[in-house]
Amino acid sequence: MTAILGEVGTGKSSIIRRSHAEFYERAVKRKNTPHCAANLLFGCQPRTKRPFWNYLGLAVETRSSSDHEVEDGRVKRKKKVIQTRGLNEDYNRRLKSIFKSAAVHACGCGVYKQYYEGLLKTGMRPEMARLGVARKLAATVLAVWKSGEAFDEGRIMSQAA
Repeated sequence: MTAILGEVGTGKSSIIRRSHAEFYERAVKRKNTPHCAANLLFGCQPRTKRPFWNYLGLAVETRSSSDHEVEDGRVKRKKKVIQTRGLNEDYNRRLKSIFKSAAVHACGCGVYKQYYEGLLKTGMRPEMARLGVARKLAATVLAVWKSGEAFDEGRIMSQAA
């Protein structure tokens, strides 16, 4: 532990630093599972990209309060076309900001620029295309954490095709 802590004082701030270092060392000593990094950073254990998008605030809401009606004393779902209601409202604000900022940057360079331009060519609005890039970034981050493999640019466009 002294390798991480260095010189440890006796003040209140050194006790806080020591407790953070102890927490970090315990986390590192745990089994090296694919979700270890995600648990430390996000506090959740996403198995697939859709719950991860929900946690980040990038998921589309389709439910509303008028989806059901009472018919013959029973509650039934209305037979109407499902309408989108925007992005979900319960999410991690800091992570949504990070992924949206990263998407804005990624739309201007690298392999994600090609992906973004491909979405625009299909007639998608620019803001929706940026959302698609943010989701692609989030799915890539989740896949890299779960697999433990290094990031490979070639796999991005091969999966998009």
